[in-house]
Amino acid sequence: MVISRLDTKKNVDFEYNTQEKLPLIHQVGFLCLINWSREGEVKFEVCCELGKLFAGSFGSNFEQQAWMVEFESVGHHLLDILGAEKSLATEFSFCDFEKLNNTIIFAASLFSAGSIRFEGEYDYEIDDFARAIGYYTGKVGEWSFAAIWRMPLVAREIRNDRHVFDFGQPEIIWKQAFKQPIDLLRKQVREEFIRYKCSQVESFATFQDGDLVALAKALFDERSIYIAVDDPAF
Repeated sequence: MVISRLDTKKNVDFEYNTQEKLPLIHQVGFLCLINWSREGEVKFEVCCELGKLFAGSFGSNFEQQAWMVEFESVGHHLLDILGAEKSLATEFSFCDFEKLNNTIIFAASLFSAGSIRFEGEYDYEIDDFARAIGYYTGKVGEWSFAAIWRMPLVAREIRNDRHVFDFGQPEIIWKQAFKQPIDLLRKQVREEFIRYKCSQVESFATFQDGDLVALAKALFDERSIYIAVDDPAF
C-alpha cells in the first residue's frame, strides 16, 4: 500500500492473519480490496469537510483464490441481512467463513446471481405462475436471522421432457436478526411468510413449501424438488 500526503509518500506493508477475528464489515471490505486489486492497483482518497487529507493506492501480492470471490459474495449477503450496525458488532475471521452452514453459502450465491435457471422432470402438471417466493433462516455468531424473498419468472418451457424455469434477480423483501434461539425465529418467519402468501394478488410458486433450507438440502442430496403453485383468484 502506498500513502501520500502533500509532497510526501510512504510505502506500508502489512500481513494478514486468516484466524484473526475482526468486525464482519471490515473483513468484507478487505476481501473487496483483494479482489479488486487483481485488476491492478486500487486508488483511494480520504477526505473530510475541510478537504482531502491523503490519497493512496492498494496493491496486493496475494494470489487470488476462488474462495476469496465466494467469501466476498457471502459477506455482502450477510451485510445485507444483518445491516451495518450488527455487522460491525459481529467478530469474524476468514476461517469462520469456512464454518458457515452450506445453506448460507447457497443463499448468497442465489441472491448474488443476476438470473437463475431451474429445471427438472415432473410427472404432474405445473400451473402458470408469476414469481417464486420463499423464506430462510440462518445463524452467524450470536445472531439468528430470517428473510423472505421473491424472484420473478422470466420464461418457462418443456425441453426433452424437462421443465425449464428461468428466473430474474431474487430480492429480499423482509428480514430480521436477533440474539435469540434460531428455532424461535424460524417459527416467527413461518408465520410472517403465511401472511405474505395471503397478501399476494398474482399466482406464485414455492419450492419445498417455500423453505430455502429444505430446498438447499434436497439439491445437495440430489433429491426431487416439490413445486406448488397457488392462485389467489381461486
